Amino acid sequence: MNDIPKTQKAIWVQNPGPNGTVALRSDIPTPQPGDGEMLVKIQYSGICGSDLRNLHGMSKYTSIPGHEGVGTVVQLGPNVSSWYLHRRVGIKWVWRSCGSCSLCRKGEVNHCPAQLNTSRSVHGTLQEYALARPEFSNLIPEALRSEDAAPLLCAGHTLAGAVSKLDRLGRGDAVVVLGAGGGLGHLGVQMVKMDERGLKVIAVDAGEEKGMLCRELGAEEYINIESESDIETRVKELTDGEGAQGVIIVSGAEEAFRLAPRLVRNGGTIVVVGLPRNDFQFPMAPIEISARGLTVIGTSVGTEKQMEELLESAARGLVVPRIEVYALEDAPRAFEKLVKGEVVGRCVVRVSE
Repeated sequence: MNDIPKTQKAIWVQNPGPNGTVALRSDIPTPQPGDGEMLVKIQYSGICGSDLRNLHGMSKYTSIPGHEGVGTVVQLGPNVSSWYLHRRVGIKWVWRSCGSCSLCRKGEVNHCPAQLNTSRSVHGTLQEYALARPEFSNLIPEALRSEDAAPLLCAGHTLAGAVSKLDRLGRGDAVVVLGAGGGLGHLGVQMVKMDERGLKVIAVDAGEEKGMLCRELGAEEYINIESESDIETRVKELTDGEGAQGVIIVSGAEEAFRLAPRLVRNGGTIVVVGLPRNDFQFPMAPIEISARGLTVIGTSVGTEKQMEELLESAARGLVVPRIEVYALEDAPRAFEKLVKGEVVGRCVVRVSE
C-alpha cells in the first residue's frame, strides 16, 4: 500500500479542560493495523456531544476525537478476511468488547463492562486514517450517502437504543424529547414517529429554527424554552393533565434532568441519554420513584442489530439526518458552534475526498 502516507492530518484536542481548544495537525503518524484490525481511510466523521466532553476534559479520551466515521478499508492486518478490502464501512463508539461476559453473549455489547471505545481507547475518526475491527464495523448500504451515514453511527444509534427502552408505552402515548432539535434529538423525533405504536412527540428545545425542524420531522407539538415560561403546565395541558408516558432526556443540560420528573406521569418511563457534568446527581428521591411507579433507565448507544436496522431504514429514506458539513480545516469552527449551542441537527466533517 505505497499510496498510504506515513503521516496524516487530524483534529487534535489541546489542553483539554476549561480552556481546551482543537487544532488541525498534519504531522500525525498514520496508524498500522495489527492482528484482527483494518485501516480505514475516513471520508466523513460526525462530531458528537461527547467530543465536547473531550474538549472540556470531563472524562478520559484520546487526543483525536470522533466516533462517527465513514470511509473505505484500505489495508488489512493479520487474520482479517480480504473480503473487507475496499468496502465502505462505519466506525462507531464501541470499538471492541470482551465477547465473553453475559451482556456480550446476549448481543448487548454496548453495555460490556470491558469494552474499548473509539476516541477513548483508540484515536478517533477525525483523522484521515483510523483503525477498526471488522466485527464492530458496519457496512454502509449503497443507497446511503457517507455524510448521512456518519451521524447515525452514534447519534442515531444512541436514540435507537433509547426508543427501545420505551417498551412500557402503548398506542398513541406521548413522548417528550428534551433537546429535540440537536444532533441526537432530531433523529430521536424521527425514530419515535417511526414506531408502529403511533407515539406522539412533544419536542422541547430552544429557538424557533429548531422548532421548525422538529415539526417538519413529525413532532405534534414543540415547546420553545425561550418563550414558554411554564413547560410543566404546557406538557400537562397536552397530556390530559397527567404528563407524558415517556420522557427522553437527550440534552446534557442539568435543567433538563430537573425538569424531566415533572413532565412524566405516574407509571411512566424516563430514559437518560444526555451527559451533564460527572458529579451531577439525578434529582429524584428513591421514595418518589417508588411511590410514582416510575422507570428510570439509561442507555449508551444501541445494539448491533439496532445499528443494522437503522442503516437500512436510512437507506430507504425513513430516517434523514439534518447535517451541516464542514471541511477538515474548518472543524474548529464547528466545535465552537457546538459549544455555543448554535447547531441545528448534526455537524459532519469532510475528512478526505
